[in-house]
Amino acid sequence: MAPNFIFPSNLHSLEADDDDNHLRAINPIDVTSIRSSDLEEFVKGVSFDLSDKELFCIEDQDVFDRVYSVVKGFSSLTPPCKFNIVECLRYNFSVLLPNVDSLSRASQSHEDDGDNALVVDRIASHRNALKIYTFFLVQIVLIEESNNGANNTSKVAASGRKKQLLNAWSWEAQRGKILNLIANSLEINLSLLFGLTDPDENYLSFIAK
Repeated sequence: MAPNFIFPSNLHSLEADDDDNHLRAINPIDVTSIRSSDLEEFVKGVSFDLSDKELFCIEDQDVFDRVYSVVKGFSSLTPPCKFNIVECLRYNFSVLLPNVDSLSRASQSHEDDGDNALVVDRIASHRNALKIYTFFLVQIVLIEESNNGANNTSKVAASGRKKQLLNAWSWEAQRGKILNLIANSLEINLSLLFGLTDPDENYLSFIAK
C-alpha cells in the first residue's frame, strides 16, 4: 500500500525531507530546463499514464513525482500541455468521486460479513487519491490565478499569436470546471474516508474554508 499523503501547506513543501513515511516528491524534475519539444513529450507521457492506468496510479511514486513536476512548472507549459494535464487530473477525480459512494455500500456489506480488511485498504487508497487530486488541482488554480493577475497588471499588449494561445487554453472555463468538481467532492461521504484514521488537519482546514 502506498505511503499516506498528508495535505501539505504549500506545493514546494512536498520536496522537504520527511522522517515520517509520507508520500512526497522524491525525484522531481525541473521541467523549466527541458526544451519545448521534449517537454511536450514529457507531459504527453504523464497524461498517458494518468489516462491508461487505474485511478490510483497517482499514488505510485514515479507518477506522483512526474505529476508534481508538471504542476510545479505549470506556468511554463504551453496551452495544449496545460489543457491535457488538467483534463486528465480532472477526469480521474470526477471518476473517483462516485467510487466513494460505491465503496460506502461495499463497506456496509463487508461489515455484515465480518470481513472488512480489504475495504480498509481500499478506503485508504481512495482517501489518498482524493487528497492528491484535490491538492494538485487546487495548486493549478492558484498558479494560474497568480499568473493571470500578473498579466492583467502588465501594460504590454499581447501579440495576435499569444491571444490565440490564451483563447485556446480558455482558463476561465477550466477554472469553473475545477472549482465545481472540488465543490462536488465535499458532498461525498467524507466521514467514510476520514473516520477510520487520524484526520489530516491541513485537508480539513482546506475544506473548512
